[in-house]
Amino acid sequence: GLLTGVAVLSSSTSYTITVGSGGTKATGCYPANVGYAGSSGGNSSAFCKTAIGGGYGQTNGAGSGGTGGSGGGTAGCAGNNGGAGTCGQGYSGGNANSSNGDGTGGGGASQSGDGSVRPGGGGVGGKGMQVNITGTQTYFAGGGGGGSSNGSTSRAQLGGFGGGGYGGVYSGVFIKGQCGSLGLGGGGGGGGRQSGTTNGAAGSGGSGVVIVSYCQPLKWTGGIATTYGCKIVHTFTSSGSLASIPACTVSVTY
Repeated sequence: GLLTGVAVLSSSTSYTITVGSGGTKATGCYPANVGYAGSSGGNSSAFCKTAIGGGYGQTNGAGSGGTGGSGGGTAGCAGNNGGAGTCGQGYSGGNANSSNGDGTGGGGASQSGDGSVRPGGGGVGGKGMQVNITGTQTYFAGGGGGGSSNGSTSRAQLGGFGGGGYGGVYSGVFIKGQCGSLGLGGGGGGGGRQSGTTNGAAGSGGSGVVIVSYCQPLKWTGGIATTYGCKIVHTFTSSGSLASIPACTVSVTY
């Protein structure tokens, strides 16, 4: 999930910043795969706002993807749905359209993941959202690409802009699903499958990030601080705290 907004902070308070970890990958092999879904990503929070971690991806035939900030993809039987996203934070994973084992794309911050639409090809991950808080337009929270059943490498499906990993495929050898990008909150790509017998490894989800910016000459500490123009930007890729030096009150964008 992705949230942006403005908060008014006081120098008398040290603010806790929580950065969520990426979800673990699904590990099951077809057909004995029930119960082998990945785990959902951890929540990121700051200033009484919480971005929900992405939903887990589901293995072939085992059911629907997990709900989250953006929903996880699924695979296999038609009627298995992608997980739902959270209103105002992200979109749903794609729905399975066939029984050929192809994975669907995970949802992104601005777009749902694609369903599996052809033999041998998974769905593309949903696009993340572009935010300019660091001085550069950057995509965050892209969905992971769906894994493909036995097919050519051209059927390895892309993850969404914003750190989504591409889906795996089997084409003589397994090409593993790519992990989501750390610090962008991207979803991991699904694993490839060989003719209904063996699954290649999927990718884990990328960890989250909390970014805070404000105008100089005010000074706060915490995270990795950089300056662009009149702005100071604090980037938290791991949990920590934000505190002011010297005493002041400031409006920040996150």
